[in-house]
Amino acid sequence: MGWLNRISYSGQALIGIGETIPKRPLLTSKLFNILQYLGISRIRPRLCRGGKSNRPKIIKTITNHREDKYRPIISRSEIPGISRGVNNDNLISVKLSNEHTDDKKKVTIGQLNARSVKNKCFEITNLLLEKDIDVLAITETWLASGSADDFTKEELTPAGYNMLDVPRKNRKGGGVAIISKTLFNARHIKTPSFKSFEVIESLLQTTREIVRLCVIYRPPTSSKLGQPISTFLDEMQDYIDSRTTMSGSLLLLGDFNFHFDDNSNADTLRLKDMFSGLNLDQHVNGSTHKHGHYLDLVLTRANELDILNMRPAFQIIQQ
Repeated sequence: MGWLNRISYSGQALIGIGETIPKRPLLTSKLFNILQYLGISRIRPRLCRGGKSNRPKIIKTITNHREDKYRPIISRSEIPGISRGVNNDNLISVKLSNEHTDDKKKVTIGQLNARSVKNKCFEITNLLLEKDIDVLAITETWLASGSADDFTKEELTPAGYNMLDVPRKNRKGGGVAIISKTLFNARHIKTPSFKSFEVIESLLQTTREIVRLCVIYRPPTSSKLGQPISTFLDEMQDYIDSRTTMSGSLLLLGDFNFHFDDNSNADTLRLKDMFSGLNLDQHVNGSTHKHGHYLDLVLTRANELDILNMRPAFQIIQQ
């Protein structure tokens, strides 16, 4: 049995053989396109794989313009090495506006003096859903501290909402709360304790800005917990002053138990003077009580928030 003669090559030798093969000289893209156009080039254009159609597809192209000025459109024929152009009939324009308010949903905020939410869970949740209220501020919740009223809180919070509350400590009545849609990521902010009023404070993240919402309940002076007007004015001024340098646009609302429409009342005039000195605007311009007085107020810093369409709308809640 004879042996077969085998010829073997190293890798370097094979590379050397490849280098001896004459190479096609490189052409510029412009010259290559000219040769194809004249039919001289023998290189055929690459065809589609997998049976895909080589038929050109029409694609709608969107351009935009600002202040009636269109962006310049560059035809493909103006680009070196590309001979096809653009069908301008396939171009559409979209007008852009600098106004963002149409794209931003306005926030609907409600205010309610409940005088106990325990027997009004159905009415309050129905109000939230029917009126599509984003944030509801409630005074006089009459909720107890601890876990005693956890079931009531669950009943007051529909799907997609959460609730923050501050009950009155060691006494019945009072209490303040905020029910808001979860999309606002409401965060409870701790506040000092005051003798003359109760407060709950929260930061709300809207699509446009951060709002510092403060809900106030001031017991009437004639009640057991009522404090002199001077005490309330001093504490309220200290509270608002302490919020001046804090983040968020200030929105202060609640039941102040003042006849704010009575300009003959000395206490009312003192309250108005305090608001003016703190650069606060009061937005309620209609009665909020069945006897025709302004007891509930809505306050913002001057020129800070746009308050639109203020109106009483919660007559369905019976006190």
